[in-house]
This record gives sequence, structure tokens and C-alpha cells, in this order.
Amino acid sequence: MKKNINPDAVYAASDSVVVRLVENQIVLLSIDPGESGGDEADNEPYFLNTTGRIIWRKMDGRKNLKDVVKVLSAEFRTPAKVIEKDVAAFVEKLVERKFLVMVSES
Repeated sequence: MKKNINPDAVYAASDSVVVRLVENQIVLLSIDPGESGGDEADNEPYFLNTTGRIIWRKMDGRKNLKDVVKVLSAEFRTPAKVIEKDVAAFVEKLVERKFLVMVSES
């Protein structure tokens, strides 16, 4: 996993994100755009691709990232190391944008 992403941590949707299903796509919107402290692009809607939608749905605030990777690895019959890279990159991006937050850490 990426350095600042803890595989033992549990992540969930932030209180400052609105999640909408638009024409079968998940769109994430910040309800507090000033909070991100980032540039203008941080305030734009964030559309999840197919992989992102699958990972997002697993981020339920109960399973840690290791467990999410295990579930996805079994579901897609893909080595955990491959899945782990996608999950870490996804989580890192969404934590950066304040769409996901760490709710607990082991």
C-alpha cells in the first residue's frame, strides 16, 4: 500500500461528501468546497469509473483495507497485490479530496 495509506485502517464516506447516482454513475460532490483548501479542481464533481464504484461500495466504515482487498481479490479472482495497488491509489485520491476519512486504525 502507499506510504500514507494504512492497510489496517477503516475508511468511510466523509460527512462533507454528497453521493449521487446519475445515469448509473456515482458522482461525489463536496458540500464544503472551502474545506479542501485545494485548487478549483477540488470543488468539481468527481465521477467514479467502474473500478472506483466497486471499491467505493466496499468502503463501509466496518472493513479495513486489507479485508476490502481480500474480498475484491476473491470476487475478481485476481491476486491481492494487483488489487491492493488500485485500492491504495483510489483511497489516497479520495482522502486527499476529503471524500473518504479514516474512521479507525489498528
